Amino acid sequence: MIKTFISYAREDKRFCDDLMKHLEVLINAGTISVWKDAELVAGDDWERIIKTELHDAELFIFLWSIDAFNSDFIRNQEYAFARDRVVYGPAKIISILVRNFSQKSAFFGQLRTYQMLPENQVPIIESRGRDRVWAGIVDEIARTCDQIRGLHPVEDLANKAMAAQPEESEVLRPANKMVLPLKSVGQFWNDIDSVVEQKKLVSVDGTLTSFAPFMTGPPIAKEELHKDFREQIEVRGQGNSPSVDACLSLTAGQMVVHIDDTSMHSRYVYFGLYNSIVRNSIPVFIEREYFQSISATLFDGDERSMEARVIGKISRIDNSFVFEYLDKYDLTNDFKGTTLDYLRGSSYCLVVDGEDTKIECQDRYPRYLDGDIWFGVQHGDSELFETTFLNIVDNKRMLTETTSLLERMHRKYKTNYSVIASFESWRDIDELLSSIKPGDLE
Repeated sequence: MIKTFISYAREDKRFCDDLMKHLEVLINAGTISVWKDAELVAGDDWERIIKTELHDAELFIFLWSIDAFNSDFIRNQEYAFARDRVVYGPAKIISILVRNFSQKSAFFGQLRTYQMLPENQVPIIESRGRDRVWAGIVDEIARTCDQIRGLHPVEDLANKAMAAQPEESEVLRPANKMVLPLKSVGQFWNDIDSVVEQKKLVSVDGTLTSFAPFMTGPPIAKEELHKDFREQIEVRGQGNSPSVDACLSLTAGQMVVHIDDTSMHSRYVYFGLYNSIVRNSIPVFIEREYFQSISATLFDGDERSMEARVIGKISRIDNSFVFEYLDKYDLTNDFKGTTLDYLRGSSYCLVVDGEDTKIECQDRYPRYLDGDIWFGVQHGDSELFETTFLNIVDNKRMLTETTSLLERMHRKYKTNYSVIASFESWRDIDELLSSIKPGDLE
């Protein structure tokens, strides 16, 4: 359900009421939920509530008129905030012209940067057959919601990646409390078949961080798939194959997602365990209650990275989204059979619940972890990844490099782009992780 914020001047309330009547189609279908200032009641801290609703919204609808234009709060606070959200996203803006004001003004030109309705830019008040006009506007809103929900290649693939989670029947029950020590993340993947057969708890040392794996599986598999994508880009050309371009950095196995665990309500917190580079990773699902009991002693302030020994249960997780993506964009035949064999079927993760499983801190100061930060960008009809490489467990450098990357994107695309996905947050992660119910596999 897309959280929608409607902004309008009080003088235009009748237009908002008309829009709401037509939006009932999307509201009843569960497509959107709507907030507008009519929800406020006497005594509410209206400014705080409005800012909260702005922050939570994914779709912003502005009803424009001379009164809305003359409202400093609408133009310089609500609309300015929405524009920032579109740039640093993911979010969308739809402007609806309900009563006219000078279309020669610079501000009116800015509105055209985003979607402006009606398409003929005849104000609603001057339109004939208003029900027909409103119905067309709602159809456009529905299409925009489809985009926000992840029908673009970048978001579609990302949602499937994050949905790769252990099912209740897929957690391997150890035959006893014996722990099989593994020297590294690499050994975990190299010996995974024999490790699973032994039905033991396993311990693995590495860099544990809330920058969680965006794609799971053996490092060599992700490396081979990345090489094949590189070859396809050379053959097809970036301009002719945006789906390949959008997926390039993901297939490098160097993509991570930073999840704010404090805002989640799911049973598990999603972390990653690494050796040296983010391609070399194991997904780690930590039971929230156990995580909260150890967080203060393990992590220093806002830091969410350390050198650790993870003792956990092995669980299978679904990795089929890779093939679904290749099939969807008719790319399967373009890759070597051996490459696809690496990733076919299930992948694995570690589950830590505090019952015979635990996390032991080896060093609060993590080693260098080679990775990159990224943004999925919608630019015209193309979807692209913008990335930069750095030590992802260096918080100060992370902030500096993220700011620099955003500034570079803004210079490159001006205002003609929007961020549709980001390493820094994932809108649906709470919903995706909430269904994790690990159990036993005989």
